[in-house]
Amino acid sequence: MKHFLTTLAALAAMIAPAGAELITPGTTITQAQKALAAAKHTKNGLDMSVTPSDLAMDFWTVDEGILIMIYSPATGLIAALSFTVMDERPKSTRKEFSFAADSFDTATGKLVLSTKKPQ
Repeated sequence: MKHFLTTLAALAAMIAPAGAELITPGTTITQAQKALAAAKHTKNGLDMSVTPSDLAMDFWTVDEGILIMIYSPATGLIAALSFTVMDERPKSTRKEFSFAADSFDTATGKLVLSTKKPQ
């Protein structure tokens, strides 16, 4: 399975344009980082951990929030995206809002969020 995912990541890198601007799950972390940097977004030093431990997180400041990319270091593929917005108060009293994201277009700034269906 690991070999299949590595092969899939290599194939995705070959067929995707070098300046890919739409970041979605399945995009390589390297492509996403290059696209975000080219669009003048900055890497953020937010300190969070991810479970399971075979995944890693990458944080980028986007407008007034933080785009979080959860990816597999083994394959380099993004597994999930989320967007977090928080106010400026100290950590113990601040309000924080996190949303699952489907995609982020670095060229237009369009961020597509996911919500849960009403029960």
